[in-house]
Amino acid sequence: MIAAHPQEVKLGGVSQKVTILFADIRNFTSLSETLPPERIVEILNEYFTRVTDVIFDYGGTLDKYLGDGVMAVFGAPISKGNDAASAVRSAIAIQRLVSEMNRDASARGWPRLGVGIGVNTGVVTAGNIGSPRRIDYTVIGDAVNVASRLMAHAGSGQTLISEDTAHDLGSAPEFKLNRLAPLQVKGKSLPLSVFSVDPGQDAHPVPATVV
Repeated sequence: MIAAHPQEVKLGGVSQKVTILFADIRNFTSLSETLPPERIVEILNEYFTRVTDVIFDYGGTLDKYLGDGVMAVFGAPISKGNDAASAVRSAIAIQRLVSEMNRDASARGWPRLGVGIGVNTGVVTAGNIGSPRRIDYTVIGDAVNVASRLMAHAGSGQTLISEDTAHDLGSAPEFKLNRLAPLQVKGKSLPLSVFSVDPGQDAHPVPATVV
């Protein structure tokens, strides 16, 4: 898009419905205190490489790396029509790749990793934010904040999604969602309806279930 229309690369944004995913390695700061810096970089580089591949494979846009975390957007700059499902499939794949990394952790002298993921769907402002000398394509808005809050509440190995994301999954066949107690998050006066995603143990689709 940039190559075809370079004149359109300027500051500004548009309102757009997207699904946002945040993934964060739990307790990595504490782990880092016991590891040499070169080992920390080695672990993060492999983790980020594999997570980024997953995001791209499912049609997402990598927004940014956040320390030991990742922010991705599905539906901007272009929606592929199944953005919520793509984001949740990406979250499941991330949890599975972390499990794969953990199987080899002891042999490589690495700590076992646990990742918490939050996913939310909503309308954001998507566009080029910054200054004329440093432009970032990103999304901003309350929907982004909610996704970040869900990630902060997710336990190790857990993926939390909002009711809006669950609704947009529609009849996608392979998801099993577990309804949790309403979650009170910072910045929201009312508790949020939240579901956890069962990552499953195989690649075969199972009927969608909400319990």
